[in-house]
Amino acid sequence: MTKTRFNQFAPRFALLLIPVLLLCECRRTVPAEEGRKAELTLYTSRDTFLADKNLHSTVPVPDRTIAVDSSLILEKKIRAMADSLSAYYFNGLSIELAGLDTIPEAGLVARIDLREKEEYSGPGSLPSYQSWYDFFQGSAGGTNTTITLRESFLQPGYEGSWINGVIFLYQGEPIGEWDHIRLQGLIRK
Repeated sequence: MTKTRFNQFAPRFALLLIPVLLLCECRRTVPAEEGRKAELTLYTSRDTFLADKNLHSTVPVPDRTIAVDSSLILEKKIRAMADSLSAYYFNGLSIELAGLDTIPEAGLVARIDLREKEEYSGPGSLPSYQSWYDFFQGSAGGTNTTITLRESFLQPGYEGSWINGVIFLYQGEPIGEWDHIRLQGLIRK
């Protein structure tokens, strides 16, 4: 049998390729000390036409997921959710877990406080979208803010242990009636 260039090259190539593949595959292995991950969904909104009702509506849609260690206590999972929402959708504005309460008619409820930056002194005192005030304004913006916060914190598709409702606060006070957001009172799953 005559040796071609390929026949001469193939064994050498295989000797180089096999260790590289093994090293690459080893790096993909999850270390034993890492726990299982729970996936939480961050929601946003989409304008859509509902043909069966013959109307346009803004509906929640899953936008991305975040992975958290499933062994974390609920408070830490909620804080991870808050930090992710702040970073991805609200320009780093503070979203704090003010507490978890058990309410007889609702079950476990999270109190979420939307905090302004220290420099905030009123509408227009900061550049655009550096204040919650800007995210609360306008029909489209207010609706998107409402859906993003409500659906993300309520996690309608999550099957693990989670809250049954949420109460939103603004600067430590319950959110009342605003023109374009619907975050007042107890919001249930």
